[in-house]
Amino acid sequence: MGDLSRLKAQRDKLSTQEAQLGLTEQFLDTQIAYATSDQAVQDYARNDSKMVQPGDNLIVPFAPQGSTAQPTLMATTVPTVVENWQRWIALFFGQ
Repeated sequence: MGDLSRLKAQRDKLSTQEAQLGLTEQFLDTQIAYATSDQAVQDYARNDSKMVQPGDNLIVPFAPQGSTAQPTLMATTVPTVVENWQRWIALFFGQ
């Protein structure tokens, strides 16, 4: 009986992993389809490479003379330190 329940648990775990891998495959297939499409080339050329098509006017904004760009400050998070005894209490008592 113990072996049967262990094997059923393994079967359930593997079927869950199989479903997750199927979703991952669908997601990657979608990305591959987009990456090999003409739309991906258009998006890259227009957005990243700043290329234009005939009839387009490329506008490049410049900062006014004498102005300096202000750096953007980013907040850093400090991880909280959890002691081993706190982990054990959370594990046993669900806190």
